[in-house]
Amino acid sequence: MPSSPAHFDADVAAYRARGLQAASEARPPPNGGPIAYVDTPGELPGFIEVIECDSLMERTFSRFYQAAIAWDGLMPVGPFLDGTELSSPAVSTP
Repeated sequence: MPSSPAHFDADVAAYRARGLQAASEARPPPNGGPIAYVDTPGELPGFIEVIECDSLMERTFSRFYQAAIAWDGLMPVGPFLDGTELSSPAVSTP
């Protein structure tokens, strides 16, 4: 669930008011916004990700989305925010 910078704490508090707890929370410095994973026992088969979504985050996820749509399946490693590559040893080229 994207959350505006002004509402992140209130959004997490609203889940707590419903009796749900954050299984994990982080406020990564210096450019990362806060993120929380809210446990949903008996409601959903997983967690709700609450992430502060500012304009940089919006542009980043939009770029990820566009890359996924255009992906031809040939390059499993691509650039991240600053142009560095992310790779996973579990992913191999077809």
